[in-house]
Amino acid sequence: MTEPIARCLGIEEGAPCTDLATITLPVPLCTHHQMQVAMAIVPEMLASAASLAKRAPLPVAVDTQTLRVVTKAQTAQLDLAGVHGARVYFIRNGDRIKIGYTTNLRNRLDALCLRPDAVLLLLEGGKLLEGSLHRHFAQHRVPNTEWFRYVEEIKTYISMKLNGIPIPASRSGHIDETKAQEAVRIAGFHAGPKGEVLVSREGLLQAIRAHAGNGQGVHLADILTTLHQAGLPGYWTVTALREACVAHGIPVERQLKIGRRNRPGIRIDALAPTVG
Repeated sequence: MTEPIARCLGIEEGAPCTDLATITLPVPLCTHHQMQVAMAIVPEMLASAASLAKRAPLPVAVDTQTLRVVTKAQTAQLDLAGVHGARVYFIRNGDRIKIGYTTNLRNRLDALCLRPDAVLLLLEGGKLLEGSLHRHFAQHRVPNTEWFRYVEEIKTYISMKLNGIPIPASRSGHIDETKAQEAVRIAGFHAGPKGEVLVSREGLLQAIRAHAGNGQGVHLADILTTLHQAGLPGYWTVTALREACVAHGIPVERQLKIGRRNRPGIRIDALAPTVG
């Protein structure tokens, strides 16, 4: 009979334990042996707890070198054959995502008890890239773990990498003025009060019409891809695009099903009165 696999059900800092239990059956111990186990384990556990307590949180501010490593990272192919070169993975489990590196993705997935479709992104790189990503997304990190909240910023990073969209070497709020001025010269874009790039209502409607064709609607992510290719800076995210549409009186649905995908989008029949 196959012995069942035991798992730890503990939760630390909001993230589930991902290690398989090494003991699957009860082990009764006498008082003498209980003391031996305690003497062997408790000092080490206390030392580990003290180390975590003293560990300084990663800074939210991102230095130039870190940002360069994160933006230049190249995507890698899914490889479940065994040992391979160093890869940094983004593995999702519910509303959490694990960012780590491995040289054997199959073993890592087995250890996490997750399926291959949980891998949302793979990048070429090892510990340097992993550390850079941890610092880059530090504000979303579950403390003292490799798990992060699956927030819009991480979703956008994954989407841009998968779609080959260049990621700007600046965050929202630190606008690249040169790129902004270039985008201003492209039809439909104009400069805001701080030099940021804004999209005109007509520019948005043109992009919506181009994607919708004879269909019933279009996802914001698809529109955003076209606008990025037209020169819209990469710091524009789906959230920013949604806010721009609402500001221009263009109705947006939080979940619009097109094909097999259910994402924020614009329904054409709801748009018709607005287009006028």
